[in-house]
Amino acid sequence: MSKKFQAFKSFQADFTYSLETTAGKVKDSYQGQISVKGNKYFLKISGQEVYNDGTTVWTYMKDENECNVSEYVPDENEISPTKIHQMYKKGYKY
Repeated sequence: MSKKFQAFKSFQADFTYSLETTAGKVKDSYQGQISVKGNKYFLKISGQEVYNDGTTVWTYMKDENECNVSEYVPDENEISPTKIHQMYKKGYKY
């Protein structure tokens, strides 16, 4: 499945992100949407919109009406929407 999805030039998905601590004191779920094309993406989750054009990242926080702009510096170890179909290979059980 990973090879098939990596062959796509772009994709769009709706998802649910769940976070739970081992102590069970925190258990949250968030709904989101993502669109990816090459190394560019648009992510919408939990009151935030993140735009990455491959060189710049804009993070818009709707509740605060604030936008943070930063240079995009790819990191081999980062969790990135553009690597979503390869993340299972390193550091994760599947």
